[in-house]
Amino acid sequence: MPPLYLLLTGIGALLVIILLVTLTVSILRLMRNRRSGIDARNTVLTPTVQPSQPEGAGKGSSVGHTIVAVVLLLGVLLYSGWQIFMYVQGSNQAHTVAVTSTSTPALQATNTAVSSPTPMPTKAPLPPVARPDFQRGMVFPQWSTDAYANDNADWQHGLVAIQQQTAARWIEMPALFSQATPYSADVVADGAAPSVASFIQGVRSAHAMGYRVFFTVLLGVKSPPESWAADVELSTYQAQQAWFASYWAALKPYVQAAAEEKVEQVSIGTEIEWMQQNASPDLWNTLIAQVHSIFSGTIVYDMNWSSLYLTLPSWMENKNLNMVGVSTYVPLVSSPVEVDPSSIPALWKEKIGTYLDAVAHQLGKKVLITEIGYRDTVDTLYNPWSQVAGSAAVDPAYQSAACDAALSNVMTDPNVDGIFFWGWDNVGALKLANQPAAKVLHKWYTAQKL
Repeated sequence: MPPLYLLLTGIGALLVIILLVTLTVSILRLMRNRRSGIDARNTVLTPTVQPSQPEGAGKGSSVGHTIVAVVLLLGVLLYSGWQIFMYVQGSNQAHTVAVTSTSTPALQATNTAVSSPTPMPTKAPLPPVARPDFQRGMVFPQWSTDAYANDNADWQHGLVAIQQQTAARWIEMPALFSQATPYSADVVADGAAPSVASFIQGVRSAHAMGYRVFFTVLLGVKSPPESWAADVELSTYQAQQAWFASYWAALKPYVQAAAEEKVEQVSIGTEIEWMQQNASPDLWNTLIAQVHSIFSGTIVYDMNWSSLYLTLPSWMENKNLNMVGVSTYVPLVSSPVEVDPSSIPALWKEKIGTYLDAVAHQLGKKVLITEIGYRDTVDTLYNPWSQVAGSAAVDPAYQSAACDAALSNVMTDPNVDGIFFWGWDNVGALKLANQPAAKVLHKWYTAQKL
């Protein structure tokens, strides 16, 4: 009902009250005057004494008129009150309808534009495990602009399979950046990097599955062949400034998206060894400050395993750099030979574990194994960074034994805060998807006692 109509009804009701009250008073006065006139006339014309009326007869008539007037007045008041109540209610309902009809479509339109359908159900809480804060991770790289998107079936199905086969609770999502040569100061998101939009969709899918997310940046060098991030070399301060400015321009949109989507952890770089050791520390500190100004989660830098033998730069002690990660592709043997699986844990501790502990003590912060992987071949301990199986015999048992050795060391090492295996799929002979080694990860990732 329109509010104007209800307002007019209320005003009309008030006018009715005034009218009825006025009429009631007038009628009562008229009746009293008329009775008085009759009595006077009777007194003049009939001087004889009239038979006396029963006591209270006149009062009863007067009281009756009063009761009628009061009832009429109460009825009018009730009617008026009801009309006013209906007016107030009508106004509230009209206001509610107005708000609903204007805000709901806008909200629905916003939800349609912002949120993307996620085909994965929310994962139920996992059972308690030993060292619950330890990052039980898996790397699942994707190499396209729609990597991690909702319509990327490989990513969506992989998230489910990783949890089922390994019980991983963290997922590492790399994005590939590139530059033309080792001496170029121009860094861009590579054509194989996910768009920011698909990255956001991937984060939402992972979070919906109960994962915590670790975003990392990989840096490729186009030419010459075999060049990689560790070869990037800008020898002058001006060139280094230009490189860092370009690098930040490429990185910033992803960091902003990570902050908005509440990503838990971000790496500011991976294996950029020459620049890590030789670029001016203030440039690295500036990069850390830029990331920290946007992103409030954990900030990491991922160095190559070869840096374990170097004196680390001062900027790695920056308090806003929460952890230093290591790509832990350390060769445990010097030639492609088979090794007794039972001896691998001790070998791993000697060749890797002691160095990880030394880095943690030097920097005064925990370390993170941001990448580690082993081939499913008998020579898996030799040059484990290679994704190519080569001529070595395939034997998944060696991959399982190497993964078990790594986990038996780091899960009990308080200086190591997590481990991410490279990788689930799309990584050649290092893949863990549907491999016996996935069961090894599941055993350790679900262990309630160590």
